[in-house]
Amino acid sequence: MIIPKGTAWQYLRSLCFDAIPAEATAHYTSAIPLYQWRLHGSFLVTACTKKSITLLTSGVEIGAGLLADVEFLLDHAAEQRATVRNSIVELSWHSPAWSVVTAYYWCFFSAMAITRITGRTTWFLDRAALSELRQLAGTTTQPRAGALNLTLGPYVSAMDREIILQPSRAHLHDSLWNVFHGLVAELFNRTDQTANSSEYRLWWCLHEARLRLGADWPSEIRNIVNYRPGCAYREVIRNPEIDIAPFIRRNSPFTPEGLISKLEDELLKIKAGTPAPDQVPLLCRVLLLFAITASSIAEELHFELIGRAPADRRWSDLRRRFLQQRCATRDVRSFWPFGREI
Repeated sequence: MIIPKGTAWQYLRSLCFDAIPAEATAHYTSAIPLYQWRLHGSFLVTACTKKSITLLTSGVEIGAGLLADVEFLLDHAAEQRATVRNSIVELSWHSPAWSVVTAYYWCFFSAMAITRITGRTTWFLDRAALSELRQLAGTTTQPRAGALNLTLGPYVSAMDREIILQPSRAHLHDSLWNVFHGLVAELFNRTDQTANSSEYRLWWCLHEARLRLGADWPSEIRNIVNYRPGCAYREVIRNPEIDIAPFIRRNSPFTPEGLISKLEDELLKIKAGTPAPDQVPLLCRVLLLFAITASSIAEELHFELIGRAPADRRWSDLRRRFLQQRCATRDVRSFWPFGREI
């Protein structure tokens, strides 16, 4: 999918290029993701209180850690994408409810990749990890264990920049959606409807979903489908309520404009408020469309990031070959659900 690119996209690119400098690289055999960087990376802990932790590190080094996480997360999303595709395209039976849960994780990993690539993300740290950071700071207080918001701060020298960690006061998934929708709101406010109506409509859809359903709405839908007995797993009693497979078959292959239009149409049917069981079929369709959109944004951002020299494209090439094997279409430039099935 080619993302509509106007003023909001240019701002998003600037965040991405600031968070991950051109010199930061990640190779699939030797990448150092954030959790390993905390153990083996080079940084100073300059402050640690109950409300925040401040680190000082090389901008290239933290950029490489974020990029490694992005590559891994896009791998996660690719596998979820292929699984969802099989459940919709293949003729053998698949549980529609479980396909929705899989679509949720496709969406979750894509959204997490977007937050990592922009340097505004959430990071789970347990008590032991926080105690180690506290000891390095030489203080006696630390935040509680859990999901912390990670924000890249300003450069304090030509090479080094700050990292700010603050308690999110939410579980990891809810924390991720809060950060993601905060970024969406910022981007939507930077759109120009007159100059680029497609970009405006894209970010309106992502923003409107939060306004109608709350920031954590994807998690709420996943919870309703997976954990509320009798609400979604209804195939045994011959009640095929969840219709994402026939819905996608009817409407694909998508074009960028077609995806935006269909997401608009489905969103406008939603009753504002907390996701409700009586809207489950509609909410499942919206979640899947949201996953396709978030995945497209993450992939396009990553494509532009590694388009800079001297980026290492081998990991991306491996992921592309995986998708060519499992989500191929007649258009060699597109993967399902864009382009006609072979």
